[in-house]
Amino acid sequence: MAQVERDRQIIQKLFSDKSINKVIDISSGTGFVAKCFTEMGADQVVASDITDALLREGKSSDSDIHWVVCDAEHLSFKVELFDAATCRYSFHHYPDPGSAIIEVHKALRDSGLLLLVDPTPPPGEPQRYLNQVFSSVEKKLSGHNKFYTSEELEKIAEENGFQVVKTIKHSLKTQLLQPAFRGEFDKIPIKIKKIFEIKYGAHKGIDIKIPVTSLLFHKKP
Repeated sequence: MAQVERDRQIIQKLFSDKSINKVIDISSGTGFVAKCFTEMGADQVVASDITDALLREGKSSDSDIHWVVCDAEHLSFKVELFDAATCRYSFHHYPDPGSAIIEVHKALRDSGLLLLVDPTPPPGEPQRYLNQVFSSVEKKLSGHNKFYTSEELEKIAEENGFQVVKTIKHSLKTQLLQPAFRGEFDKIPIKIKKIFEIKYGAHKGIDIKIPVTSLLFHKKP
């Protein structure tokens, strides 16, 4: 709950002084970010996701939001429609992240804002380890493609028409509950344990603290 509230505060900090009337939350799930914008008074909020069941769950608690089944890499909206777009904890799922950014760019008005929030491990061995772990964890769920470093995220966005405005570093504490991870604990390099603060969890599995970056971009003219 503390992490959810922290994310809410980051969104408020980044957008409270901006004029945001129309916003789309991409890969919204049950609509946490979309609901933040309705609370902030946005006139039109769209929550899009490829999974209809998640959208239905979100809609059951907020009918003011427009819930749309849509692939992030093929958005079905008019060009230059939105003042802002957000993507929280889902960018690492996209097989073609460049296409997703291009779609957002088309959907935003001139100087529109894009917020990307995603785990951003340090480069090298830590990045390889985290990607390996989550490829195993998520292969039977929604699918994991790649965790990028914050520099890589910035580069992908800038190569597709965006410029970074603000960067906020934070973290995400989570549990990997699969017994296999607990069994492999002693094999994890000490460097990796320190970087991600890995330790035995209260249940089966391990606790891990993952670096996260919130990047706010604006659409270049």
